[in-house]
Amino acid sequence: MCRFYSGFFYQQELLKKYDYYWRVESDVDFYCDIDFDPFVYIKENDIKYGFTLVLYEEMITIPTLWDTVKNFIRTFPHSIENDSIIEFITDDNGANFEIADLNLWRGEAYTKFFNFLDKTGRFFYEWWRDAPIHTIAAALFLKKHQVHFFEEIGYHHRPFLNCPKGNKFQHKCLCNPDDSMENNNMIGKKSDCILRYHRFSPKTEITGISGTS
Repeated sequence: MCRFYSGFFYQQELLKKYDYYWRVESDVDFYCDIDFDPFVYIKENDIKYGFTLVLYEEMITIPTLWDTVKNFIRTFPHSIENDSIIEFITDDNGANFEIADLNLWRGEAYTKFFNFLDKTGRFFYEWWRDAPIHTIAAALFLKKHQVHFFEEIGYHHRPFLNCPKGNKFQHKCLCNPDDSMENNNMIGKKSDCILRYHRFSPKTEITGISGTS
């Protein structure tokens, strides 16, 4: 399944007429009113990859993935976007919530990247999930402003939660921001991925979303 979602789902005949997709897991909860169209938002703002949760991967499950990625970077340095957010993923991490542009995966850079990974055969021997592979690819090939954190979407994939902070969200959400990953000491190391994103992403105002401007 992970190999399919990493390198083949976007090539399916049923998806050829579409430019965008939203990955929704079967066991998740959405705790906030979504009063805007995420697809319109990412199209109008030139966003190619959006997320709400990003988790650190357990290195025991992907012992050779990051070394393989670094080997790709050394082999194809000109494929890497100069204005990328590569610092965001210097530790392997991934997101299981995605709103993204299908043409990112259909493009030459990602095709070269997936084929490079696939030739190692490690999809069959390690847990190379599509989540970290997509996140790494977005960080390598996209400009900083093209990667977006959808803070305003309250999202729960047990045991991980993103619950937006601020008075502007209180009337729209049923979750407690204190339970979000970055405030949950029980999660430990996994909690600082969003903080890393904010550290390396451009500081821009969210526009075009009701209640957030």
